[in-house]
Amino acid sequence: MKKYYKIGELARLYDISADSLRYYERLGLLSPKRTENHYRCYSLEDIWKLNVIRDLRRLGFPMEKIRQYLENCSVDTTLALLQEEAFMVDRQIRELKQLQQELQLRRETIEKTRRTPEGRVAYLHYPKRGCLRIQEPFRQDAEADLLMQRLLNRSDDLTYIIGNNRIGSVLPLDQAGNGRFQAYSSMFLIEPEASCCDFFLEEGVYASVFYHGSNRRNEEMIPVLLKAIRENGKIPAGDILELLWIDIHETSDPGEFVTELQVRTEDVSES
Repeated sequence: MKKYYKIGELARLYDISADSLRYYERLGLLSPKRTENHYRCYSLEDIWKLNVIRDLRRLGFPMEKIRQYLENCSVDTTLALLQEEAFMVDRQIRELKQLQQELQLRRETIEKTRRTPEGRVAYLHYPKRGCLRIQEPFRQDAEADLLMQRLLNRSDDLTYIIGNNRIGSVLPLDQAGNGRFQAYSSMFLIEPEASCCDFFLEEGVYASVFYHGSNRRNEEMIPVLLKAIRENGKIPAGDILELLWIDIHETSDPGEFVTELQVRTEDVSES
Protein backbone atom coordinates (compact mmCIF):
# COMPACT_ATOMS: atom_id res chain seq x y z
CA MET A 1 0.00 0.00 0.00
CA LYS A 2 1.22 3.47 -0.83
CA LYS A 3 2.27 5.64 2.10
CA TYR A 4 1.68 8.97 0.39
CA TYR A 5 -0.85 10.29 -2.09
CA LYS A 6 -0.76 13.39 -4.25
CA ILE A 7 -3.60 15.87 -4.04
CA GLY A 8 -5.07 14.79 -7.38
CA GLU A 9 -5.06 11.11 -6.36
CA LEU A 10 -6.77 11.85 -3.07
CA ALA A 11 -9.33 14.11 -4.72
CA ARG A 12 -10.26 11.34 -7.18
CA LEU A 13 -10.34 8.71 -4.43
CA TYR A 14 -12.80 10.69 -2.30
CA ASP A 15 -14.61 12.40 -5.20
CA ILE A 16 -13.95 15.85 -3.78
CA SER A 17 -12.20 18.86 -5.25
CA ALA A 18 -8.58 19.74 -4.70
CA ASP A 19 -9.81 23.10 -3.40
CA SER A 20 -11.67 21.29 -0.59
CA LEU A 21 -8.45 19.51 0.42
CA ARG A 22 -6.59 22.83 0.45
CA TYR A 23 -9.40 24.32 2.55
CA TYR A 24 -9.11 21.51 5.11
CA GLU A 25 -5.38 22.19 5.23
CA ARG A 26 -5.93 25.91 5.90
CA LEU A 27 -8.22 24.97 8.79
CA GLY A 28 -5.53 22.72 10.23
CA LEU A 29 -7.55 19.53 9.73
CA LEU A 30 -5.03 17.98 7.33
CA SER A 31 -1.24 18.38 7.34
CA PRO A 32 0.23 17.16 4.04
CA LYS A 33 3.98 17.01 3.65
CA ARG A 34 5.73 18.82 0.81
CA THR A 35 8.05 17.24 -1.75
CA GLU A 36 11.17 18.93 -3.06
CA ASN A 37 9.02 20.30 -5.86
CA HIS A 38 6.55 21.65 -3.26
CA TYR A 39 3.83 19.17 -4.21
CA ARG A 40 1.48 18.14 -1.41
CA CYS A 41 1.78 14.53 -0.25
CA TYR A 42 -0.93 13.15 2.01
CA SER A 43 -0.05 10.43 4.51
CA LEU A 44 -2.19 7.56 5.82
CA GLU A 45 -2.88 9.71 8.88
CA ASP A 46 -4.38 12.37 6.63
CA ILE A 47 -6.53 9.70 5.03
CA TRP A 48 -8.13 8.49 8.26
CA LYS A 49 -8.74 12.10 9.20
CA LEU A 50 -10.38 12.68 5.83
CA ASN A 51 -12.66 9.69 6.46
CA VAL A 52 -13.80 11.31 9.72
CA ILE A 53 -14.24 14.72 8.08
CA ARG A 54 -16.34 13.22 5.28
CA ASP A 55 -18.62 11.30 7.63
CA LEU A 56 -19.17 14.19 10.02
CA ARG A 57 -19.77 16.70 7.22
CA ARG A 58 -22.48 14.43 5.82
CA LEU A 59 -24.26 14.76 9.16
CA GLY A 60 -23.90 18.53 9.18
CA PHE A 61 -21.21 18.91 11.84
CA PRO A 62 -19.52 22.33 11.68
CA MET A 63 -15.85 22.42 10.80
CA GLU A 64 -14.86 23.77 14.23
CA LYS A 65 -16.52 20.81 15.97
CA ILE A 66 -14.67 18.43 13.64
CA ARG A 67 -11.37 20.17 14.34
CA GLN A 68 -11.90 19.87 18.10
CA TYR A 69 -12.64 16.17 17.78
CA LEU A 70 -9.56 15.46 15.67
CA GLU A 71 -7.36 17.33 18.15
CA ASN A 72 -8.79 15.47 21.18
CA CYS A 73 -9.62 12.04 19.82
CA SER A 74 -10.15 9.40 22.53
CA VAL A 75 -12.63 6.67 23.40
CA ASP A 76 -14.58 9.11 25.58
CA THR A 77 -14.77 11.81 22.93
CA THR A 78 -15.69 9.19 20.31
CA LEU A 79 -18.56 7.89 22.48
CA ALA A 80 -19.76 11.46 23.04
CA LEU A 81 -19.50 12.15 19.32
CA LEU A 82 -21.45 9.00 18.44
CA GLN A 83 -24.20 10.07 20.83
CA GLU A 84 -24.32 13.50 19.18
CA GLU A 85 -24.39 11.81 15.78
CA ALA A 86 -27.39 9.73 16.91
CA PHE A 87 -29.24 12.90 17.94
CA MET A 88 -28.49 14.50 14.58
CA VAL A 89 -29.66 11.41 12.68
CA ASP A 90 -32.91 11.38 14.69
CA ARG A 91 -33.44 15.04 13.84
CA GLN A 92 -32.78 14.40 10.15
CA ILE A 93 -35.25 11.48 10.19
CA ARG A 94 -37.92 13.74 11.69
CA GLU A 95 -37.22 16.42 9.09
CA LEU A 96 -37.32 13.86 6.27
CA LYS A 97 -40.64 12.48 7.52
CA GLN A 98 -42.01 16.01 7.64
CA LEU A 99 -40.69 16.62 4.14
CA GLN A 100 -42.26 13.35 2.95
CA GLN A 101 -45.64 14.40 4.30
CA GLU A 102 -45.31 17.83 2.74
CA LEU A 103 -44.32 16.36 -0.63
CA GLN A 104 -47.39 14.11 -0.61
CA LEU A 105 -49.62 17.03 0.34
CA ARG A 106 -48.16 19.20 -2.41
CA ARG A 107 -48.68 16.44 -4.98
CA GLU A 108 -52.31 16.06 -3.91
CA THR A 109 -52.80 19.83 -3.94
CA ILE A 110 -51.44 20.21 -7.47
CA GLU A 111 -53.47 17.25 -8.77
CA LYS A 112 -56.67 18.65 -7.26
CA THR A 113 -55.95 22.24 -8.29
CA ARG A 114 -55.33 21.47 -11.95
CA ARG A 115 -58.87 20.06 -12.13
CA THR A 116 -60.50 23.01 -10.36
CA PRO A 117 -63.20 24.61 -12.54
CA GLU A 118 -62.78 28.30 -13.13
CA GLY A 119 -65.24 31.14 -12.79
CA ARG A 120 -67.34 29.54 -10.06
CA VAL A 121 -67.69 31.96 -7.14
CA ALA A 122 -67.86 30.29 -3.72
CA TYR A 123 -68.20 31.73 -0.22
CA LEU A 124 -65.88 30.27 2.40
CA HIS A 125 -65.48 31.09 6.07
CA TYR A 126 -61.87 31.47 7.16
CA PRO A 127 -60.55 31.95 10.68
CA LYS A 128 -58.02 34.64 11.38
CA ARG A 129 -54.93 33.73 9.36
CA GLY A 130 -51.46 34.75 10.51
CA CYS A 131 -48.96 35.81 7.86
CA LEU A 132 -45.51 37.11 7.22
CA ARG A 133 -45.71 40.15 4.97
CA ILE A 134 -43.43 42.33 2.88
CA GLN A 135 -45.17 45.59 2.20
CA GLU A 136 -43.56 46.79 -1.00
CA PRO A 137 -45.44 47.69 -4.18
CA PHE A 138 -44.62 45.59 -7.24
CA ARG A 139 -45.94 44.82 -10.70
CA GLN A 140 -43.44 42.51 -12.44
CA ASP A 141 -43.04 38.74 -11.99
CA ALA A 142 -39.29 39.17 -11.42
CA GLU A 143 -40.00 41.52 -8.52
CA ALA A 144 -42.49 39.01 -7.12
CA ASP A 145 -39.90 36.19 -7.16
CA LEU A 146 -37.45 38.27 -5.14
CA LEU A 147 -40.11 39.19 -2.58
CA MET A 148 -41.17 35.54 -2.43
CA GLN A 149 -37.66 34.39 -1.59
CA ARG A 150 -37.33 37.05 1.10
CA LEU A 151 -40.55 35.78 2.67
CA LEU A 152 -39.38 32.17 2.62
CA ASN A 153 -36.09 33.19 4.24
CA ARG A 154 -38.05 34.67 7.16
CA SER A 155 -40.14 31.56 7.73
CA ASP A 156 -39.16 29.16 10.53
CA ASP A 157 -41.10 26.39 8.83
CA LEU A 158 -39.70 23.97 6.23
CA THR A 159 -41.24 25.96 3.40
CA TYR A 160 -40.84 25.25 -0.30
CA ILE A 161 -42.01 27.18 -3.33
CA ILE A 162 -43.09 24.21 -5.48
CA GLY A 163 -46.68 23.29 -4.68
CA ASN A 164 -46.99 26.02 -2.05
CA ASN A 165 -50.46 27.59 -2.02
CA ARG A 166 -49.81 29.79 1.02
CA ILE A 167 -48.09 32.57 -0.92
CA GLY A 168 -50.21 35.47 -2.09
CA SER A 169 -50.29 39.11 -3.05
CA VAL A 170 -52.54 41.98 -2.02
CA LEU A 171 -54.21 44.04 -4.75
CA PRO A 172 -55.83 47.16 -3.27
CA LEU A 173 -59.49 47.39 -4.16
CA ASP A 174 -59.15 51.00 -5.34
CA GLN A 175 -56.34 50.01 -7.75
CA ALA A 176 -58.54 47.32 -9.29
CA GLY A 177 -61.40 49.85 -9.49
CA ASN A 178 -59.12 52.12 -11.50
CA GLY A 179 -58.20 49.32 -13.91
CA ARG A 180 -54.74 48.61 -12.46
CA PHE A 181 -55.08 44.87 -12.03
CA GLN A 182 -51.39 44.09 -11.35
CA ALA A 183 -50.60 47.02 -9.04
CA TYR A 184 -49.89 44.96 -5.93
CA SER A 185 -49.16 46.60 -2.59
CA SER A 186 -47.58 43.67 -0.72
CA MET A 187 -46.85 39.96 -0.67
CA PHE A 188 -47.64 37.57 2.17
CA LEU A 189 -46.99 34.01 3.32
CA ILE A 190 -49.69 32.34 5.40
CA GLU A 191 -47.93 30.82 8.42
CA PRO A 192 -49.22 27.84 10.41
CA GLU A 193 -47.61 29.22 13.59
CA ALA A 194 -49.07 32.59 14.58
CA SER A 195 -46.16 33.40 16.93
CA CYS A 196 -43.88 34.53 14.12
CA CYS A 197 -46.51 36.52 12.19
CA ASP A 198 -46.50 40.27 11.60
CA PHE A 199 -49.79 40.54 9.70
CA PHE A 200 -53.21 38.89 9.89
CA LEU A 201 -55.96 38.23 7.38
CA GLU A 202 -59.18 38.93 9.21
CA GLU A 203 -61.67 36.22 10.05
CA GLY A 204 -64.77 36.27 7.90
CA VAL A 205 -66.60 35.03 4.85
CA TYR A 206 -64.48 35.32 1.73
CA ALA A 207 -65.76 35.26 -1.83
CA SER A 208 -63.43 33.05 -3.86
CA VAL A 209 -62.95 32.34 -7.55
CA PHE A 210 -60.33 30.31 -9.42
CA TYR A 211 -59.08 30.91 -12.94
CA HIS A 212 -56.57 29.29 -15.29
CA GLY A 213 -53.89 31.26 -17.11
CA SER A 214 -51.61 34.21 -16.32
CA ASN A 215 -52.51 37.02 -13.94
CA ARG A 216 -53.34 39.20 -16.93
CA ARG A 217 -56.72 37.54 -16.58
CA ASN A 218 -57.27 39.58 -13.41
CA GLU A 219 -58.73 42.20 -15.74
CA GLU A 220 -61.41 39.69 -16.68
CA MET A 221 -61.91 37.75 -13.46
CA ILE A 222 -61.89 40.49 -10.81
CA PRO A 223 -65.00 42.15 -12.29
CA VAL A 224 -66.65 38.70 -12.37
CA LEU A 225 -65.90 38.24 -8.67
CA LEU A 226 -67.04 41.73 -7.64
CA LYS A 227 -70.25 41.43 -9.68
CA ALA A 228 -71.09 38.11 -8.03
CA ILE A 229 -70.53 39.67 -4.60
CA ARG A 230 -72.97 42.49 -5.35
CA GLU A 231 -75.56 40.14 -6.80
CA ASN A 232 -75.37 38.06 -3.62
CA GLY A 233 -76.34 41.08 -1.50
CA LYS A 234 -72.82 41.60 -0.18
CA ILE A 235 -70.04 44.14 -0.52
CA PRO A 236 -66.22 43.81 -0.44
CA ALA A 237 -64.84 44.44 3.05
CA GLY A 238 -61.15 44.37 2.20
CA ASP A 239 -58.59 44.29 -0.55
CA ILE A 240 -58.29 41.53 -3.13
CA LEU A 241 -56.03 38.59 -2.27
CA GLU A 242 -54.35 36.76 -5.13
CA LEU A 243 -53.19 33.26 -4.13
CA LEU A 244 -50.88 31.29 -6.41
CA TRP A 245 -51.78 27.61 -6.60
CA ILE A 246 -49.92 26.69 -9.80
CA ASP A 247 -47.53 29.15 -11.37
CA ILE A 248 -44.13 29.35 -13.06
CA HIS A 249 -42.55 27.20 -10.33
CA GLU A 250 -44.69 24.21 -11.35
CA THR A 251 -45.02 24.73 -15.11
CA SER A 252 -43.54 26.80 -17.93
CA ASP A 253 -46.91 26.82 -19.70
CA PRO A 254 -48.96 29.88 -18.58
CA GLY A 255 -52.09 28.07 -19.73
CA GLU A 256 -51.59 25.65 -16.82
CA PHE A 257 -51.33 28.39 -14.17
CA VAL A 258 -54.09 28.38 -11.54
CA THR A 259 -54.82 31.45 -9.40
CA GLU A 260 -57.39 32.06 -6.71
CA LEU A 261 -58.85 35.47 -5.95
CA GLN A 262 -60.32 36.06 -2.50
CA VAL A 263 -62.17 39.05 -1.03
CA ARG A 264 -63.57 39.28 2.46
CA THR A 265 -67.24 40.23 2.26
CA GLU A 266 -69.97 41.73 4.41
CA ASP A 267 -73.74 41.77 4.01
CA VAL A 268 -75.02 45.09 2.75
CA SER A 269 -77.09 45.41 5.93
CA GLU A 270 -73.89 45.23 8.04
CA SER A 271 -72.11 48.06 6.25
